[in-house]
Amino acid sequence: GHGTVGAVAVDKHGAIAAATSTGGVPGKLFGRVGDSALIGAGTFAHALGAASATGQGEAIILTALCREAVLALADGSPQAVARDAIAEMIDATGAEAGVILVDRRGRIGYAHNAASMQVARYDPAGGLRHLWLEPIATGRRP
Repeated sequence: GHGTVGAVAVDKHGAIAAATSTGGVPGKLFGRVGDSALIGAGTFAHALGAASATGQGEAIILTALCREAVLALADGSPQAVARDAIAEMIDATGAEAGVILVDRRGRIGYAHNAASMQVARYDPAGGLRHLWLEPIATGRRP
């Protein structure tokens, strides 16, 4: 099937970028605009880092998932921020989503609560790695 493909990157000059593409939602209403096209929801880049998201678009839009995650990089590591962003989205909406992040130093974070999510990462020292991610708990946080 078709799904979302997202990318985040920092180059050797410190330029930061994010991109998100989606296959859409089966049976969507005519004229529905998904989260991928909305900067801050499904994709976002800023001097702090970049993010790309996949999942239930309405929840991603409602929580401005990528924008909030990137801005939180000012106070946390990408992995902690990714987990917190998904946990906060779960608390707010009960929906499923995943997010990938990179900060301005090239550190990567990712988290999801969906049935499955894959991540591929590349860096010149470590090369290409493909990962299947375990979902975080979908219940409310204590």
